[in-house]
Amino acid sequence: MPFTTLIAIVLLILLWFLLSQKSSHSNNDRLSRFWKRPKYTTKWDIQKKYPKPKSLQEKSIERKRREVREKERLEAERKKQLIDRHIKAARDEVQTSRQAISKAELKLLSSLFYDYPETCRLIEEIQAGHPEHSRQWCAEKALLDLENSSKQEKL
Repeated sequence: MPFTTLIAIVLLILLWFLLSQKSSHSNNDRLSRFWKRPKYTTKWDIQKKYPKPKSLQEKSIERKRREVREKERLEAERKKQLIDRHIKAARDEVQTSRQAISKAELKLLSSLFYDYPETCRLIEEIQAGHPEHSRQWCAEKALLDLENSSKQEKL
C-alpha cells in the first residue's frame, strides 16, 4: 500500500510540474504542443493581419449601394409592369363590354387596384338598391362608401 501511494504522489508532483511549466515553454517545445490546442488560420485572422486598403473598402461600399439601387429600380419596374397589366386588362374589359366609363368609375377602378369585375359588381349592387339613379351616381356612391369604410378602419 505505501508503494502505490508513493507512486501516486510522484505522479501528481510530475503532473503539477508539467502543468506549471506549460506557460513558460515556447511553441517549439515538444511538451507544449500536447497542452495547447493547435491554432488554425481563419479568414478573420487573415483579414486582421492584412486589412483592405481604404480605397478598396470605399469601392465595396459604393458597389453595395449600386446593388441596392439596382434592386430598388427592378422592384419599382416590376410593380409598374404589374399595374400596367391590370390597367390593360381593365381597358380590355371595358372595350369588350362597350360601356362608356366615367371619371368616377375610373377613380373607383384605381382605388380597387384596377379590378374591373369588382368595380362592376359594386356599381351593380348600388344600382339594384337605387334603380332611380344613374350609373355615374352609383359609381360616385361606391367610391364614397369605400373612402368612408377605409376612414373607419383607420380609427
